[in-house]
Amino acid sequence: MTAAARMAEAIETGRAGPGITIVDCELAPRESTAIAATSRRKDPA
Repeated sequence: MTAAARMAEAIETGRAGPGITIVDCELAPRESTAIAATSRRKDPA
């Protein structure tokens, strides 16, 4: 599955898979409230 497909699925389902974070953005239009971004960095915690 491509990164774009994973991001689209994460936005559609509201769930993030490995390496995907869903961010709720209040400043964006309603259609774009979910922003999916891949992350290559591991959390230090």
